[in-house]
Amino acid sequence: MSIGNLGYLYYKEYYDKFINEYKTSENISDKEKNEYFIEKNSEIIADSTIYKNSEIIEDIETNLYTHKLYFKTTYPGLLIGTGYSHIIKEKEAFKLGLEFDYTTGLPIINGSSVKGMLRSVFYIKDDSEELKEEKKTYIKNILKELKIENDYLDKMDFEALTYSIFEGKYKDKDDIYKSIPLDKRDIFFGATIDINKTMKEKTDKDKYLLGEDYITPHGTGEEKLKNPNPIKFLKVMPNVVWCFGFDLKDLYNLEDKKTVITKDIKQKMFNNIILDLGIGAKTNVGYGRFDEKYHVK
Repeated sequence: MSIGNLGYLYYKEYYDKFINEYKTSENISDKEKNEYFIEKNSEIIADSTIYKNSEIIEDIETNLYTHKLYFKTTYPGLLIGTGYSHIIKEKEAFKLGLEFDYTTGLPIINGSSVKGMLRSVFYIKDDSEELKEEKKTYIKNILKELKIENDYLDKMDFEALTYSIFEGKYKDKDDIYKSIPLDKRDIFFGATIDINKTMKEKTDKDKYLLGEDYITPHGTGEEKLKNPNPIKFLKVMPNVVWCFGFDLKDLYNLEDKKTVITKDIKQKMFNNIILDLGIGAKTNVGYGRFDEKYHVK
């Protein structure tokens, strides 16, 4: 059965028969319940081939994004939207959420997630002084690689940099933050799967956008290696190309109109940060990392 919308299949149709028939019947065995979810899992993965999704037109990339960054997922893949509820107490059911675009049904990374990840490496008021210095050094090193002059970097106000990019505020000559006009603020649109570019990276044996995986949490102390409980979940597969979209503006001082960091420098800076940190859940064990050698084809 082909639903056509992966998000609908995962969050709605996935449970329908189970709730309406299996859960209310006393004659359904655990084996039948497990077989039901094994079939549903296979159905979702089967519907996620690049070929079935190749007719989706991604006009949003052309019409909204003034700046684009393309990244290709690496092994083991990408986890996004794990905080969404997708839990039912059946052994073979997928246990973690995944974020889908409502219209296309394809996985999506929303703009707030992209913005939040990028902001995490910039100055945050409540950070310890040690962490603030680490962040300053990190951003300064990126800007050095992008040929920003040392004289400017030595004088840079990193708090003001953070506020201008992420809060839409600038610091005036009296050190008071004021709002940047809406048309001068940076916009973070999020990321969508680029089907056409993904098709160039996939083979017939590697044709799926989605796949299954397991996390196996263990206890502590003497129980650490006893009775592991694998959690099955749905993930975005390796070799899937994402387009991160932005509407970036030159960063300038509104008092004297002097441009200090161009929108193209911002784009390159965000590119380096995403490659360094990855995005989504479980980046510490390899999920959400991107191929540093990939380039737009």
